[in-house]
Amino acid sequence: MRNCGSRMRHRTTILYTIAWIAYIVFTFGLFPYLNTNVLIPSVILLGLGGWLFGRTVGFCIGFVALAHQFLLYQTFAADYAHFEERAVGPFLYITLVGLSGTLRNNLDGIKEANERLDKAVLVRTEELGRLTQRIIEHLETARISRGQELHDGIGQQLTGIQLYATSLADQLAAEQNGGASLAYSLTTRSRIIHNKIRHASRTVYPMQIRKVGLRPALDELASCLRLNQNVEASAETVGDVDSVPASTALQLYRICQETALLVISRSRAKRISIKVASFPSSFELAVVHDGIPTADTLANSTEARLIDYRVAQIHGSMESRREGERLESLKVSIPKTLEETAG
Repeated sequence: MRNCGSRMRHRTTILYTIAWIAYIVFTFGLFPYLNTNVLIPSVILLGLGGWLFGRTVGFCIGFVALAHQFLLYQTFAADYAHFEERAVGPFLYITLVGLSGTLRNNLDGIKEANERLDKAVLVRTEELGRLTQRIIEHLETARISRGQELHDGIGQQLTGIQLYATSLADQLAAEQNGGASLAYSLTTRSRIIHNKIRHASRTVYPMQIRKVGLRPALDELASCLRLNQNVEASAETVGDVDSVPASTALQLYRICQETALLVISRSRAKRISIKVASFPSSFELAVVHDGIPTADTLANSTEARLIDYRVAQIHGSMESRREGERLESLKVSIPKTLEETAG
């Protein structure tokens, strides 16, 4: 690119020099007929030189033009129609070169400033992308840690409490104690809470994705939404989604999860459907709900910007559209990589 610009500038310099030589020959040959009118093209050439090569080179060309005009004065002094043009010519040359050269220098300065600004914006964008990626990785690590704590810590303790409560209820029932019904109620409540914590831990960290694939994780997500968000939720897959690489499957799962939770919180939906389809060249995700339209609220949402970043990281696109009178669909299209296409 730089060599091409250098060749173009070299060619321009040669053509400009040839134009000046031809003009000088022209003036000496036609001055007896056109008189001082032959100097008009020099104004154009000087302005063009200042614009093409800048103010400094333009002034150098101006000295050449003054020398040329001086030779014309000496050669055709008796033929000059207006003597005062001897003073006007140099002043006009200097003014024209200074103006056109300054404009060109300012334009070059603006271009250089724009290039520096573009580079700075590119660097800052890359830094922001790396920072956002680290934040997402830290968030994923924190989710894994919290999910394991819920599952291995609180979940295991609740399992022990549930066993103790069941044993206590059986013992009280054997003794025909009236507190047996209360103990059985405690057992039932502890089982419900344990199931909720198990669902919550699987939602925070869907460990089964790496073991059995994306489909069971989506079923688990729908089950958790039904249990914890009190909505009618369903999950559907089309195509071979179980062969998706684990890292891609986790990204797809997170996009579905965060989009579904955002839709539920912003649209007050009571019914939500999650669909993931695998096509030969792309993945298609859709979250359909019956709540209020979310296009305006999602535009200013921090959660939506995080989803947009996740989608952008895998070169996808997201759009919102109405389906019928009461349903809205948030659709995400993600092109497959060569590895995923081959798989």
